Amino acid sequence: MPSRSPSHQWAIVLAGGDGRRMAAVTRDAHGVHVPKQFCHFGGGMSLLESAIRRAEHVVDPSRVIVVVQTAHRQWWEPALAGRAARHVLAQPANRGTAVAVLEALAHTLAHDRDPYLVILPSDQVVEDEAVWRATLEHACAAAREYSEELILVAVEPQEDPSFGWVLPGERADDGTRTVVEFVEKPAAEQAARLAARGGLCSAFVFAASARVLLRFYVHFSGPMARQSGAGRVHIIDDTGVEVADALLPSDVDFWSRDQTRYTVLFEPGRVKRGVGPNVEEGRALVPGRAYTVAVDADWRDAQGRPLAAPYRRTVRIVKAR
Repeated sequence: MPSRSPSHQWAIVLAGGDGRRMAAVTRDAHGVHVPKQFCHFGGGMSLLESAIRRAEHVVDPSRVIVVVQTAHRQWWEPALAGRAARHVLAQPANRGTAVAVLEALAHTLAHDRDPYLVILPSDQVVEDEAVWRATLEHACAAAREYSEELILVAVEPQEDPSFGWVLPGERADDGTRTVVEFVEKPAAEQAARLAARGGLCSAFVFAASARVLLRFYVHFSGPMARQSGAGRVHIIDDTGVEVADALLPSDVDFWSRDQTRYTVLFEPGRVKRGVGPNVEEGRALVPGRAYTVAVDADWRDAQGRPLAAPYRRTVRIVKAR
């Protein structure tokens, strides 16, 4: 039976990938490539159906969101029959994991003002479901306990070269560990060295609050006064005009404990397609254009002194591929 989960806990199952890495073996009776998440290895449920079942043991089934690709409808539509259509997000094409997570995150925020999310791939084979469910529940609980951090699930070293590696720090009393270093798909020799240092493989399962996933940081060289950042951080477009409603206005205390890091959240209504602010004002950030993050100099430090100068950082937005 599904375990009882907090009312703000959601699960996102990512099922929009093309599965090209295993295309040579994931084919139907006619030789047509089938993305691996829709395949039935050893009979029984498909990998996607297994991932959804896993999610439903961690959160209420009504709070499971599945991200798929329109082109795969012939496979996912039968598998998702009976699910609430509003929680099945069909992307027009595979635009990568970050875009899929952002789309699902914005969708979740339309239904819950303060959600916690666990992100699950749909193409994993799990040997011990009970142990894995307990691990997911632990990750969700850790995300609620460490509400300003992202919790990543890692596993014992694997021989598969497609894994990213994590070098963990000291273990806390609750079993969580900090991340010292990420290494993306190391060569065999480097992977062996990482394993010898206690390295683990990322399972690409992570849990966090929406606040953690939809934010960026302003770092200061010393402790600051605990002032609200509302009206002190701005997004300026390449014509010199401030982007309206790009950031979420809030009087909530988003300072780190040492008061050197302030968290800034994007306004989800400008991100989520089809909702009011996005329809009325368009995207906050448009691919191909440059934007400047501006921080006012009147922000005071812990001794009441203003910044030495205003801060400006210009970036160019690129379209996800």
